[in-house]
Amino acid sequence: MGKVAREVVEKAGVNVDELIKKLVRAASAEFTTYYYYTILRVNSIGFDGEGLKEIIEDARIEDRNHFEALTPRIYELGGALPRDIKDFAKDAACPDAYLPKDPRNMQEMLKVLVEAERCAIRVYTEICALTAGKDPRTYDLSLAILHEEIEHEAWFSEYLGEGPSGHFRRGAPGESPYTSRFLTVPTHSGSATTRRPTRKASMFIRTATPFSAIACSMASALTGMTPAWYAAPSRIMFAAM
Repeated sequence: MGKVAREVVEKAGVNVDELIKKLVRAASAEFTTYYYYTILRVNSIGFDGEGLKEIIEDARIEDRNHFEALTPRIYELGGALPRDIKDFAKDAACPDAYLPKDPRNMQEMLKVLVEAERCAIRVYTEICALTAGKDPRTYDLSLAILHEEIEHEAWFSEYLGEGPSGHFRRGAPGESPYTSRFLTVPTHSGSATTRRPTRKASMFIRTATPFSAIACSMASALTGMTPAWYAAPSRIMFAAM
């Protein structure tokens, strides 16, 4: 616990014990949502589901990042996560995002997803209102998470045909553009996650043997010699990875 860190928040007029409860409940909601979104993502199949899968994955990993970012602040203020994970899950600030009874019904799945994000928006708006001008660190963290939850809602709302989101998916899975600065485990890229895998089409272009090299070696192939370009693709591919 940071003794002075808690003290200054109390002096600013915040009930720190109540704030800790809200942060723990928010962390629980992020943790359980990450679990349920894993199940929803796995079941996003078929023509409609495959298009939804990447968006669920972005939201899923970012919710895990939110849990990771919230946990240090809980302990800084003198709080702790429950010892028993069952107690932790039961105390979540948002309802469980269960897989619909008909997992192939993408409309029902989208309703589960968008309602989960709307609950999260309410949770962090409340924490921001409680800490604004009194607890800069918790406010800054909660506002960063709120930015991402609002974008998550917009993605799923767009799929439901409620209106355009105004933006597109992340450049990397679970990039967390607002929350990544609060994460304590950096990656080689400096962001919360690594970049998206290169698409197969671009890999083919990058690793394909130039046509001119093939054409130039056709004459030597007539003599029974192994063309010089024969093993080139695998060497280029591994060099580029």
